[in-house]
Amino acid sequence: MSSSSSLPVGAAAFVGGACLLLLQRYRMHTRFPPNCRIVQLFIYPVKALQGIKVESVQALERGFKHDRRFMIVDTEGNFVTQREIPSMATIQCEIVNDDTLKLINQVRSYSNQLVTLDPLTTAR
Repeated sequence: MSSSSSLPVGAAAFVGGACLLLLQRYRMHTRFPPNCRIVQLFIYPVKALQGIKVESVQALERGFKHDRRFMIVDTEGNFVTQREIPSMATIQCEIVNDDTLKLINQVRSYSNQLVTLDPLTTAR
């Protein structure tokens, strides 16, 4: 499989990261259940924020495209979670034109933000 192939939903959950490793170990010891299927697939562009339901996903060397590429940090650079700030659960993510991430605050619509999806050009 190439490092940037598009996959249908049924195959996408078995590519990338630990999922692939677990599946490989599972296959070595037993047959994969024939009745197993994927019913929903989500990506999470920003850790601890809401996910985006997708029909298909592109598998890259580091995992699914746009999945968990960003995280929210405090002024000291420490990762912030919903445990510390529960209102993070109200922030939706939307990918615009495959190169911009729109963060939508469901409580305060005036505070929506746009972020480039290129981590090399995104300020910390």
